Amino acid sequence: GPRVGGGRWRWPALGRGGGGWLARPGPDVEFMGWRSDEEIRELYRGARGFLLPGEEDFGIAPVEALACGRPVVGLARGGVTETVSDGDTGVLVDEPTAEAFAAGIARAAALRFDAGHIRSQALRFSVSRFHDEMRPLLEGAAVQAGGAAA
Repeated sequence: GPRVGGGRWRWPALGRGGGGWLARPGPDVEFMGWRSDEEIRELYRGARGFLLPGEEDFGIAPVEALACGRPVVGLARGGVTETVSDGDTGVLVDEPTAEAFAAGIARAAALRFDAGHIRSQALRFSVSRFHDEMRPLLEGAAVQAGGAAA
């Protein structure tokens, strides 16, 4: 398969299960199974970046990686297009192929990402911001519902 920069990279894979490709991940992939939130944060902090080769509606894992200051290389489909800014907080890859991801990883490795900037961009998705923005919407809806019923 495609190599990035001629070197060897370690690819830890987290989660539940173990079927599919995880049953035979290859020599550079380590399936680590379930990990605690703190262990996951430490893995993010020790990583050069986060790889999201699939499509998710809104994946929390890319936002967690961004919150740890790590760039994301992700498939340019689904929620990652809302959370990752190409060239600024990561690299978006157009096609779900090994070649396209190898090129995306090489591009990410060549860019100089600022961990502090990446972390600040992740704050757009914080729980407190969600509460601050949702509260007025919910209060307005409650007033409208009460007014319509009166």
